[in-house]
Amino acid sequence: CKHYTTAIENNLAIRIDEGRPVIPIQAAKFATEGGMVLRQHIPVLPNWKEYKMDPSYVCDYISKVSRDKYKDEDPTPLELFKEFHSSQKTGFISKPVQKAIDHMEAMMGNPVEEGQEPPSTESTVCEVVRSNTFLRAVGISPKKRSRVSRSCQFQDLMRGLYLEKVRRDALRETIKQQNLQLADLRKISVEATEARRTTTAQLEAFRKEAARKAEMIQSFRMVLGVEGQVHPSLLVSE
Repeated sequence: CKHYTTAIENNLAIRIDEGRPVIPIQAAKFATEGGMVLRQHIPVLPNWKEYKMDPSYVCDYISKVSRDKYKDEDPTPLELFKEFHSSQKTGFISKPVQKAIDHMEAMMGNPVEEGQEPPSTESTVCEVVRSNTFLRAVGISPKKRSRVSRSCQFQDLMRGLYLEKVRRDALRETIKQQNLQLADLRKISVEATEARRTTTAQLEAFRKEAARKAEMIQSFRMVLGVEGQVHPSLLVSE
C-alpha cells in the first residue's frame, strides 16, 4: 500500500462494506493476522469492557513501552527532564533548557573527593532547577533515592484501586445474594405458616363435623331405643 500511495501521491481509500464480508476467508485471515499482531503488545480479552475493569493491562503496556525506550531501566530525573522539555516530533531543545542540561551533566561529571559520595541525579536536577515542582510532577521525591519509576507507582496505585473495586463489588454481590436468600427464607416461612394455619382450620372443621354427625346418630339411637354411643373419631373419613 505504501508503494502505491507514493506512486500516485495520494492516500488510497479503504472501503469496508456494512454487514457480513463478501469473502469470509479473507476476513478471517485479516482477523487472524490482526490478532497475532495485537497479542504481541497486549493480551486479548473476551470483551473490551474488561480492559476498563482491569487497568493493569494498560499500565503494563505503558511500562513495557518505557522499558523499551530506556533499555529496560527506570528513567533518571535528568532523562525525564530532557524528555519533558524537548519536542516530541523534532527533539528540539531550547537554549535555556540545553544550558540547564549542560550544567547538570557538568555537576555530575565533576570529580569527587575520596570518602564522599557523588551527587545524585535528583539532587542535581533539584539544585539546577531550584524548584521541587518538576520532581514532584514526575513522582520523584528529592529527599529520597528511590528506584521506583512513576509508571510503576501509577501502576501500583491503579492496581490497588482496582483490587479495592473488586473487593467492593464482591461484597456488594455477597450482600445481594444474602438478601435474596433471606427473602427466600421469609417466603418459605410465610408459606409454612399459612399451610399450618390451613391444616389447623381443616382439622378443626373435621372435628366439628364429626361431633355433629355423632350427635345426630346418637339422637337417632335414642329415638329408636338403641343403646350405646358413637365416638366422633369413628365418623371421620380417612
